[in-house]
Amino acid sequence: MMLLPYLLVLWLVCAYGFRWVATFTWPWERGIPLEMCLALVLVACIPIAGLANRLKLPLLGRRDGFLTFSKFSIGCDFSVQLPSETGFLIMYAPAAVWGALVMVAGTYSEEGRGQLLGFMMFVHFGKRCIECKFVHKYSGMMPVQTSVLMCFLNLCVSVISCYYASRVLNDHISSKMLIGGLLMFFLGISGTAVHHVLLANLRQPGESKYKRPEGAGFEYVTAPHYSCELIMWYGVANVSQHSMVLLVALVMTSYLAERASAQTYWHKVNKIDGFKTNKHLVPFMY
Repeated sequence: MMLLPYLLVLWLVCAYGFRWVATFTWPWERGIPLEMCLALVLVACIPIAGLANRLKLPLLGRRDGFLTFSKFSIGCDFSVQLPSETGFLIMYAPAAVWGALVMVAGTYSEEGRGQLLGFMMFVHFGKRCIECKFVHKYSGMMPVQTSVLMCFLNLCVSVISCYYASRVLNDHISSKMLIGGLLMFFLGISGTAVHHVLLANLRQPGESKYKRPEGAGFEYVTAPHYSCELIMWYGVANVSQHSMVLLVALVMTSYLAERASAQTYWHKVNKIDGFKTNKHLVPFMY
């Protein structure tokens, strides 16, 4: 019985995965060397994002590295520190501004869905900025290099998504991918919003101790907000129908899967009250 969910997923991947991947535009179809090099960089980032902490790669760890924030930044004093709210705004605002510019001004090509991707980037990163200001309650600091690096990476994601969505030829565009992608995008956005509000309301004014959330999927996995974010990113990839954006979603999957497993371990080590599950992202499976 324990194998049934895994066998079902394997069957779905075999039955539909190849047809789904075939709907994307791939770099070698245009034969542009720079695009192929960027694709290889993104492919290399997939294992790096998931294994950086396990392999203890310099400067890429959750502790004393460029990706040190949230609960993992507690006690870190190796760098100039920023208030967490300021640090997160620096992370997200430029990517939201880029999305807004593309949404209004358009891209270099009339083909593809570049402007629609601009709207999606604006909604996603703009929502993050609103949450930083009006939803989240911060009690710590963040290393400045984390804010700067994550700002650069998020801006790259926004630029890549908008640009390559506009590279897809109109005769390659699928209305089914558009509808499915938009449904996934707004489902993921809504899910993360619900989870972030729930997390923000756990602590009363003046409290700084971490509390274990309940409901909204937290009883099944450690990080259901990461699960929703991945649903959103695969929705973005489906709407774009370009492999570069799909590779971005795969990098996000590797990074958030590792971070979710780290949160599970952190809950166990710190003996957080109410912690029950040992699954990270996918109920009953991972």
